[in-house]
Amino acid sequence: MSLTSLASAHLELVEERMRQSMCCSLHSVRPVIDHLMNTKGKRLRPLVCLASGMCFGPATDATIDVASAVELVHMASLVHDDVIDRASMRRGVRTVNSVWGNHVAVLLGDMMLSNALGLVARYAACGVLSSISSAVARMCESEMAQANSRFDPEVTEEEYMKRIEGKTAALLEASCVSGALVSGAAQEQARCLARFGRLMGLAFQVTDDLLDFIADPDDLGKPTCQDLRQGIITLPAVYLLSHPAHGRYIREAISTRTLGKKMRRIGTLLDRSGALEMARNKVRALLDEAARHLEQIGECAAKHALRSCLDMIQARMDMRLSEKQFVLSLDPTSSPEKPAQRAHQT
Repeated sequence: MSLTSLASAHLELVEERMRQSMCCSLHSVRPVIDHLMNTKGKRLRPLVCLASGMCFGPATDATIDVASAVELVHMASLVHDDVIDRASMRRGVRTVNSVWGNHVAVLLGDMMLSNALGLVARYAACGVLSSISSAVARMCESEMAQANSRFDPEVTEEEYMKRIEGKTAALLEASCVSGALVSGAAQEQARCLARFGRLMGLAFQVTDDLLDFIADPDDLGKPTCQDLRQGIITLPAVYLLSHPAHGRYIREAISTRTLGKKMRRIGTLLDRSGALEMARNKVRALLDEAARHLEQIGECAAKHALRSCLDMIQARMDMRLSEKQFVLSLDPTSSPEKPAQRAHQT
């Protein structure tokens, strides 16, 4: 059973709860909220939150509150990201900052964070509030770490993993553990789901970073190698940098900020050096470990729905790698400093 088929009916309640929490008396703000709420992503975080809770019983109002809160946190982070990146589009829709300006966008993101914490304040006793607020702090810290490490060829695998643990895995971890805790899970069961969510989040982000080098730009929703062009060093680049024969080429390109002119060659070296396969093996190891933690949960439809997430991540990665597209059709004259135009919302 897939996550969507398990929790689709409850997801409608989550959407309604989110809208209720974002009600505002100011008429001028309502179009902004409506615009944002209608720009929907995959809703992965509320889905895994619901499924984690449903491992221990049917979904309740409390589960809906928590699932709504984690998605509001995620959406707030995207609104703030768009301001930072000066992005004008997301999923084919104009961003809030491009229509109403940065001031409104930042305040709207802050409002969403505030409302998210308000939704879960009543569940502080079981640890949900501290879990989600901790995830927000880790997300901010990791974004600052990423900004500080741009165009740094000395980034290590350990530093990269720590960065994406906060950037992506922290909120998925909080989604899983919060759904479990609010549904009455024992502490050890909640910890198992927390570890599952963390490892799934890591695998998800490494896969995204791998696909940034090999996927069709139309499918990816942004130009190929966009992260590296902005100086963001992801795992395939870390592996290539450590290669004794090919590392010097990408190191020089990063240090001199001439990546835009050398992407085709870098793509070839990523394949030839084995860096892409090493990243693929990293994803597989993370998924295997996540599955082992999930096995500690009793048999139920919700557990199998969570397991399907791991299968989806691996299938997505394997399909793209098997196609070997390497669509490195970047304009070599374009600047590596150009902000990303984010089209996808996970």
